[in-house]
Amino acid sequence: MSEGVEVRIPDIFRLNDWGIRKFILIVLSTLIAYDAIFLADKFLFKIPILPQLLGFVILTFILGFIILRMLKVHNIDRTQNFLLAVGLSLSFIMIYGLLLNTLLPHLGMLKPMSPQPLFYAFNIGILALLLASYLRDRGFKLSSEFLNVRISPLVLSLLLLPFLSIFGAYVMTFYDSNILILILLFLISLAPVAVVFNKIPKNLYPLLIFLVSLSILYHVNLISTHLWSYDIFFESYAADWVVEKGIWDPNQEFTQLLLICVLAPTYSLLCDLSLVWVFKTIFPFFFALAPLALYQVYQRIDFGEFRLSPRLALFSVFIFVFFYGFFKGMPDKQHIAELFMALILMLMVSDIPNRAPISIILSFSLITSHYSVSYVFMLSLIFALLLSYVWKEKEKSILTPNFVLLFSVLAIGWYMYVAQGNIFENITHIGNHIVNKILEILKPDARSGITYLTYETPTLLWQIHKFIHIALQIFIAVGVVNLWISILKRKVRSPDISFLSTAFYILLIFQITTTYGMGFDRVLQITLVLLSPFAVIGCLIISKLIAKIKKDLIVWEIPQKFFAIFLLFFFLFNSGFIFEISNDVVPPHSIALDKSAGWPVYDQSEVNSILWLKVYGTERDIAVINPWHVIKSRDGLLAAGFFPAGELIRIDTNTTSLINSYIFLGRISIKEVKNMPLHSLLYRSNKIYNSGGGAIYTH
Repeated sequence: MSEGVEVRIPDIFRLNDWGIRKFILIVLSTLIAYDAIFLADKFLFKIPILPQLLGFVILTFILGFIILRMLKVHNIDRTQNFLLAVGLSLSFIMIYGLLLNTLLPHLGMLKPMSPQPLFYAFNIGILALLLASYLRDRGFKLSSEFLNVRISPLVLSLLLLPFLSIFGAYVMTFYDSNILILILLFLISLAPVAVVFNKIPKNLYPLLIFLVSLSILYHVNLISTHLWSYDIFFESYAADWVVEKGIWDPNQEFTQLLLICVLAPTYSLLCDLSLVWVFKTIFPFFFALAPLALYQVYQRIDFGEFRLSPRLALFSVFIFVFFYGFFKGMPDKQHIAELFMALILMLMVSDIPNRAPISIILSFSLITSHYSVSYVFMLSLIFALLLSYVWKEKEKSILTPNFVLLFSVLAIGWYMYVAQGNIFENITHIGNHIVNKILEILKPDARSGITYLTYETPTLLWQIHKFIHIALQIFIAVGVVNLWISILKRKVRSPDISFLSTAFYILLIFQITTTYGMGFDRVLQITLVLLSPFAVIGCLIISKLIAKIKKDLIVWEIPQKFFAIFLLFFFLFNSGFIFEISNDVVPPHSIALDKSAGWPVYDQSEVNSILWLKVYGTERDIAVINPWHVIKSRDGLLAAGFFPAGELIRIDTNTTSLINSYIFLGRISIKEVKNMPLHSLLYRSNKIYNSGGGAIYTH
């Protein structure tokens, strides 16, 4: 623990606690440097890296620190301060972008979502916020501008994890070698074991959480030079539409969320970064902060007889992070909404100055990030509020009738705004809209909990994988039951979060027998935001019961070590590591280990084909093979990232006639249609482009 060198560095995580003059100097210096590089990049010569780096720093951190200063938030936990700065920065971009998009066209600026209007508008906005923070907070007395940090071999080793993740994804993308990824996954799986044997000090837990989360996300997100997954293609098209048109039109059905249509384009335009890399690099960074916020939440929840120690809170976070739902898709609207939800929960359990206005700002950001998550949270808030009244809860909390009402009004009001219709007509559709969005989670399909439980496993390893997940559900159930025993015994003094957790668990229970559109695993990923600690508690409760039978069992240490081993195998199975080294079938999300595992991963040659069609295609329909008709055919998803999905013509392998259309085929489709009826249509068509991996025909 004493190894390493202690150094004194500027405390950039609490920049809002610096002296006002030095604070203003730092902000203005960063802004001037960015402005000079941005203008030089646009009008003189290209400068690598710096526009992206400085733009990211200003948009992600500087804005939030200014707002915290304006709200007079000082001397709070360093991690919470940093998280709130990021959350407020993202919120400001979304809200300010909405105002610019709404007001500037009335002032004659028809393309507000363009590089130069955004550049000048954000300069004005930052300077205005800086002036307001000076006027409100110039009397603040300096607390600390420096932080003592011990640089040790352990810290340096942890910092290598993201780099190993990035290099591993690079090697897998271009050389089809997963050796670095396998090393990374094994090292990450050892983290809970290192913690339980006191090899990692408690003060490094936040750093460990962030680096592990970021490494897990990057090892899959950076696979391929293009997007992969599913919904991200439709979201990318919406964001790209805004960039191309220079304005966000809420009347467009596919562009109703500020996260996709304001935040992503703003980062793309002001950081001079393509939208593909915004989604592949910046969005995972945002989502990697959610576990860090949850770590703050878990330590402060009142579980009755249990108060989670930092170690147990860390284990709870690992449940959330090690579950494959955390990284099976590219972070998109659902995941960033979970970040905002985690920040709101952090405010609920913390005594932070001016948390009411901050919670309102973050609530609006949650609502404009993902409908389904926001409506689930809204209904859970209502449920928890009703229970607190029945329970006559008197503890001071952010969960008040005013907050719940305001959250509901914001959620419903946002839908009314983007609907752009008659207010009375909108009111009649609000209930139906909320139900439909909830039904995105509660919509019948073949992915219920029972389906996952009863599916026939192909091998013994897959059977073990299933048993591990069954054990997780047993742990959670025992933990929730124990919570309610504590509540009924009046051992829980502040049950607000417990009531919210109960609402989340009820949603998960519904998932067991009723099949939902998002699937059991996706709903579990959302509900683990609050249910992860119950897995740890459930394991400890079961251990206590066993200890009553076996008297010589050490009740406290052995269960924690057992749970650390459980987490190790939980991650090795979820990540696909076990299946890969055993030469078994890897899970479909394990594209970092096998790019053909199942999730659609595209070669650059396929992307080049669709880009050519976008640039040179004339006024013809675009036909793609229905991705559900031919196994592993996924041409429609790639095309949906560049063209309106509703305008694509879906054909199948039995199609033999087509009129005045382009036909796009990816590398897999080209191989599979050779002996099918569609091939006769292609034979009669003209191949007008061939990139080696993709082809375009015209007929």
